[in-house]
Amino acid sequence: MGARDDLLRAARRLSARGTSPFSPAQLIAEARAAGSRYPDATLRTFVVGSMCVNSPDNHAVQYADLFRVGHGKYCLNDARVGDRVDKTRVDAPIVESRVTAIESRWYWEGNVQAAVVRHLVHEGWDVVRVADTASRERGVDVRAIRSEETMLVEVKGFPSEIYEQGAKRGMPNPNVTVQARHYFADGVLSGLLLRGDNPDDRVVLALPDKPTFSTLATRCAPSFAALGIELWLVSESGRINDCSPAADEDAPDQ
Repeated sequence: MGARDDLLRAARRLSARGTSPFSPAQLIAEARAAGSRYPDATLRTFVVGSMCVNSPDNHAVQYADLFRVGHGKYCLNDARVGDRVDKTRVDAPIVESRVTAIESRWYWEGNVQAAVVRHLVHEGWDVVRVADTASRERGVDVRAIRSEETMLVEVKGFPSEIYEQGAKRGMPNPNVTVQARHYFADGVLSGLLLRGDNPDDRVVLALPDKPTFSTLATRCAPSFAALGIELWLVSESGRINDCSPAADEDAPDQ
């Protein structure tokens, strides 16, 4: 089975449960929960490109499985599932090559968010909102519900270690550590605002497990615990490490 098959089955399961429209992260998490082993970047490229009949990148469209209904929101295109948009086949490797350099990095915000969503689905949470990070959609990045409990997750990525555009494209970025600290500070502010606005909910700040973030998370974890904010570090493999002091005492690695 290919990536498209995994995503189609996932889209049908989400729709059957009433979760439609859905975001790419929700669809990828559902496919991953069912055993898909394709990289997140590959799956996302199929969702926003070759499988979407009204993809902004018309040249990438190969099938008509999904319909884009808004920023970062998709649903099954029931009338044409399985139909081909263009009889001239575009081979998957060509389609997959359209993934941008930024989105292919595991520590890109969208990939970190997808790992968080997969973890929550695995832990029995019902993910009811996933922001479209590619378009920088405003609002809480992930909202999930389990029983009577609500979790709000602020997700941050890590800055690119090389310049992605401009005259310095491809050259090392000497300011990556400074930028990372700014990303962390922005995440802290967002977490504090979420905590203040939602006193009864669990609030989590999720960050890629890069050395700068790991050091800052270790130093700030006690203060965050006092404020009722959890700190999660997400590894390249998608493993979630809860840095909260209580988590070290009460639970094994997640």
